[in-house]
Amino acid sequence: MLDPTPRGETCEGADSEGWLTAVINPLDGVLLRPHVDPARRIGCCRPDGVAGANLMCVRCGVEVGMEIADCWTEFDIRLLLPKVVQDTSNPPAEDSQS
Repeated sequence: MLDPTPRGETCEGADSEGWLTAVINPLDGVLLRPHVDPARRIGCCRPDGVAGANLMCVRCGVEVGMEIADCWTEFDIRLLLPKVVQDTSNPPAEDSQS
């Protein structure tokens, strides 16, 4: 699912395509780690995503997404599409139920 207006990010001066996010299940964020700046992880009970990107890539340390999981928000991870690279080296197996 795509979310055209991620929280905490402003779209002024940017094209709309550059700000799309991909919404994923938090259990699928295995190569993500919390941001090193505690101010990015604010929220009542858990991060709410209002402060912008609060997840970083485990491998390279780039800000790649937002965990939105506070008591008053939905519970998901939104990857910033301009910041992530799709790994196509190991494509998923085709469904054999055809």
